[in-house]
Amino acid sequence: MYWKPTLLSLASLASTVIIAALAVRGVDGPLALTVQSPGVALWAVHFNRSRSVPIRVSWIVAMWLALVVSFSLAGGPLAITLFLGTSAAVGCLIGYQVLTSSFQNEPFLKTRDDLMLFGKAFIACVLSAMIIAFVGAWITGAGSVLVAALAMGTLTAMSFGLAIPMICHTTPSKHSPWVTEHLLHWVAVCALTLLLFSTPKGQSLIYLLVPLVGYAALRFPLKEAIAPVWVIAGSAIVLEYGLVPGSHAIKTTFSIPLPADLHLVPVSTLTLVCLFVVIIANITNEQLTNVRGELKETAAQLEETLQTATGTALLETDMLGKIVFFSRGAELMTGYEAEEVLGRSPAIFFSPESLTDISRRAGVPEPDADQRKSHADRYNHIGFTLGKRAITRPAKGYDWKFTHKDGRNRWASTFITPKLNEHGKWVGFVGTCEDVTRRVESARSLNEALSKEREAVLRLAEVDRVKDQFISTVSHELRTPITNIIGYTELLEDGDLGPLNKEQDQAITRISFSGRRLLSLVNDLLTLSRVQQRGLEKKTAAFDLRDIVRSSVDLVKPAGGGAQQPEITVDLPESPVCIAGDGEKLERAVINLLSNATKFTPPDGTVHVSLVTDEESVRVSVADSGRGMSEEEQALLFTRFFRAESAERDAIPGSGLGLSIVKTIVDLHDGEIDVVSAPGEGSTFTIRLPKAECQGDGKTPAA
Repeated sequence: MYWKPTLLSLASLASTVIIAALAVRGVDGPLALTVQSPGVALWAVHFNRSRSVPIRVSWIVAMWLALVVSFSLAGGPLAITLFLGTSAAVGCLIGYQVLTSSFQNEPFLKTRDDLMLFGKAFIACVLSAMIIAFVGAWITGAGSVLVAALAMGTLTAMSFGLAIPMICHTTPSKHSPWVTEHLLHWVAVCALTLLLFSTPKGQSLIYLLVPLVGYAALRFPLKEAIAPVWVIAGSAIVLEYGLVPGSHAIKTTFSIPLPADLHLVPVSTLTLVCLFVVIIANITNEQLTNVRGELKETAAQLEETLQTATGTALLETDMLGKIVFFSRGAELMTGYEAEEVLGRSPAIFFSPESLTDISRRAGVPEPDADQRKSHADRYNHIGFTLGKRAITRPAKGYDWKFTHKDGRNRWASTFITPKLNEHGKWVGFVGTCEDVTRRVESARSLNEALSKEREAVLRLAEVDRVKDQFISTVSHELRTPITNIIGYTELLEDGDLGPLNKEQDQAITRISFSGRRLLSLVNDLLTLSRVQQRGLEKKTAAFDLRDIVRSSVDLVKPAGGGAQQPEITVDLPESPVCIAGDGEKLERAVINLLSNATKFTPPDGTVHVSLVTDEESVRVSVADSGRGMSEEEQALLFTRFFRAESAERDAIPGSGLGLSIVKTIVDLHDGEIDVVSAPGEGSTFTIRLPKAECQGDGKTPAA
């Protein structure tokens, strides 16, 4: 499980020992400082593998001691050696702490966010090392503080950058390079590195190594791609100090005079450039590979979904109108197999008449004369117009009549949209269709039924008009003889035509009662006829509502036939109740309420009429102690020809028009009417009307 970290650990330890031994043998210059990179790698491996605080502290101390020893071998003063060792150790520790969020997480280098976090950790590491080296050089006075800071920043950056990625969790490579490819790449890296660093003329070409490491980043896993960077850095240092037998040190300075402590800056810069090329290219490439794989998988799933979506037909055409995709749903909808239609125009599904209908309903103008070459050209003109229209506004679906393979005519709700490639170029059309034959046929049947019903309504309206005209004519014809009958009965009752005996007087009373009731029915029919034909006409005048109530009671009382009717009591205010309206119609409304109350109240019952005023309205109430009504009957009370069940059962005379006429009259005066009733407890009808201001005499409303 840990063979790779162990191998890195062994390699780092071996590198540390070899470089330290070379330094002990007297190799001058800052060569001993290069023990820093393998030493940091050795620390990072074991520090990352352990979770024990004492062991981690031990490895921090070991790294610090190794760095101090290596710096001391370079021959510097003890104080500056301690500062340099401390700066490198603290810098690497701070960078690792940033990378792992205060040692809480494992280090990762898989995504762009991981790369950004690594960059922050790298900057924190380098800045910390440079600050401590700067302060140490300033305190000890050992040389230039800027040189010390730059030298330590460069070495620490190379050490942290080479060591830490080797312990990070990385994405497994999707590529499978051959062994030969690995060998060739390593041979090329080693050969080019030796060639470029073995002669001063090769210094200007050392950045040719960058494409090689970039190739490794694109083909190999991240840690394997970083390994050549180690080789480049190590080879450059060995050649830099002439450690190869028979060779001479060739300083890589790019012809720039540098202090001895900064001779490793060019090599470190090259190392860091190669390192970040590898890391950025590898992570980007792996992410792109993953995205391509996800897109390919999504496309495969989408194609599978399209093929299994049997309820919807999908077809694609190129810019010439030839079918390039035909889904399984399209096969089921049209009856054609995909092999039969690919490369052909969708015009095979539509008749010329169908295209004409589609063009008309979709608002597509007729094609120019030079475009009317064939049936397919006509379809292409419609599809192109609708597809172009869908670029700037949402596609609108239309019902297209198409022909099934078996010859049947069917309907499909169709949307046509443009098909764009990955560069946004228009390359064809996409048609989405849903079979709506049942809906269209149902709508057609419904329209036919509605048409027949409309004709029936018109016929009924004509019948109703003739009926109303007949009622109006008959009512007018009946009113005159009934008025004559009532007039002669009054003459007989008053004795103007001679005295009557008791039996004759009773007969005349019954004739008068029946005549008045018949006249009331005729008046109701005439009122109903006027309402239906042109509505009620309101003649506004000023009057005292008390007079309307008194006259209504007087007109109803004679029709009561004496003791056979309930007693009517009246409660009126002493002062005038002013109102503006049509007195004749309001009197008709009160009479109808009183007539209803006397009909449905037994002779020993009572009917009470009251008139009450407040600041804004007046209320006329007619209360009786009759049989009352249920809530269901009250809901239908003001509809025409409605008769309560009890009235039908007890054969109480009436037309069912009185209350509907009352409601019409009250509405005409901007008033309201309501009823309070319960079975066996009587009923109370209340009319509310707007109040008017009285004139100076206090008896009539103000104008």
